Amino acid sequence: MRRMGDFRLGRFWALLMFAVAPAFAQQSVDSIDRDYSQELPRTQPLEPKDALASFRIHAGFHIELVAAEPLVFDPVAMAFDESGRLFVVEMRGYSERREELIGAIRFLEDHDGDGVFDTSSVYADKLAWPTTVACY
Repeated sequence: MRRMGDFRLGRFWALLMFAVAPAFAQQSVDSIDRDYSQELPRTQPLEPKDALASFRIHAGFHIELVAAEPLVFDPVAMAFDESGRLFVVEMRGYSERREELIGAIRFLEDHDGDGVFDTSSVYADKLAWPTTVACY
């Protein structure tokens, strides 16, 4: 059973949030007219073997390359199925070429069990703007 003091404290926090939230919202207004170039600097593409060195990895962890071109192009999402196979969403040209129906989902398999995918085939293609995939 709630005590009266708990109820008052709950109302106080709710009122405080209503009073403070608008002040925080005014500090970072997203707008189509805002220049984001300083916040989102352009980076140069790297060869797959050089890309691994560009990541900062927490101590005790490591990163490995398991798939790259020509097995997969412009990946934006992926999901593993229960057999360890990989489904990768390709958004070729990203959203700028959405009307061309060039998005696809690729199916990658590791046949020799070394942890690196060996084969890639198209699972679904001619997609308008694929952004995710789920295996179940």
